[in-house]
Amino acid sequence: MLGNLDWRIAVFVALSLTVVRMAPTAVALAGTRLRPRTVLFTGWFGPRGLASILFLVIIVEEAGPFDGLGRLNDVVAWTVVASIIAHGITAWPWSNTYADWIEREQAAGTQLAEMESPADIRTG
Repeated sequence: MLGNLDWRIAVFVALSLTVVRMAPTAVALAGTRLRPRTVLFTGWFGPRGLASILFLVIIVEEAGPFDGLGRLNDVVAWTVVASIIAHGITAWPWSNTYADWIEREQAAGTQLAEMESPADIRTG
């Protein structure tokens, strides 16, 4: 399943796990007034490997077999593997760090978003 890994795939995988996924998350959350740390946390731990597989399935369903499909499979496979490793390694420490930050901010009475109450977050 894991095909050849070359520098182009490695660069794409690195960008996919960072900029390509985190920037759209930041844009999508721009109107929520969430704190930057929350946006970064959400961007890092948001949809990853499963989304890549789903996009590949959609492409194959719509386009059918095509030249370059093997290369695309390699890219998706390496992206999923890198995601499992990177997010698996960072999940425990970063989640604990984030939870500690939330507790400190709440204890200090700091709002985590510029909303009037938690109910406002649920109702928009």
